Amino acid sequence: MKVLNNIFRVLTVLFGVAALALFVFIDFGEINNVIEGVVARTGAEFAFGTKFNGHEVGKSADILLMMITTALTTLFGALSFKYKKTRWATCGFGAFTTIYMIVIACSSANKFLDTQGFAGFETVRYLNNAPLLICLAIGLSFVSSVAYLLISDKLDCAASGNATILKKFVKFLKDYKGEVAKIVWPNTRSVLKNTLIVLVMCAILTVIVCLFDFGLGALVNLILGK
Repeated sequence: MKVLNNIFRVLTVLFGVAALALFVFIDFGEINNVIEGVVARTGAEFAFGTKFNGHEVGKSADILLMMITTALTTLFGALSFKYKKTRWATCGFGAFTTIYMIVIACSSANKFLDTQGFAGFETVRYLNNAPLLICLAIGLSFVSSVAYLLISDKLDCAASGNATILKKFVKFLKDYKGEVAKIVWPNTRSVLKNTLIVLVMCAILTVIVCLFDFGLGALVNLILGK
């Protein structure tokens, strides 16, 4: 079990590094415009911007965010070798990055690839299925981090005698179900009565606010001599 735990911990970091490498070394998208023609850029170039024909282009905030969260996922995964509490941060950043990359991969390139600096651009599209490949890499890193978290938690609980995360979660669901069963739901008459009271109070407060607004407005106009 300890060997498997270490394998998942290493895989978390390796897949994170692979995702960063995909950002840096493969063309992420291309911009086709009437002046420069077809211009291909890596994910890192879209994230940080580049110089093209003497002017700065690119700087897509969403791609930059994905690179940062991918780097944080990898960093916290590496730190987990020494500090076990970083396991949670690894899973959190991994989950966020995976979901966000799925959104990017399934959306039009126009929404996420910045064309600032490219005059008269015509089309923008992803290249080499880069968003899907990065999503796959960071997704595998996330899955590995979750597996590492659960296995290491089981090992720690076996040594201390405490309940594992899964057992705590199951207990929470049972307690939640028990608390929901204790709720006394109002009947139809009570719901209608309470709804009517709320609507009447909203109407009264609306009238009061309108009167104050009208009065204060008239007072300001009187002071200003309008």
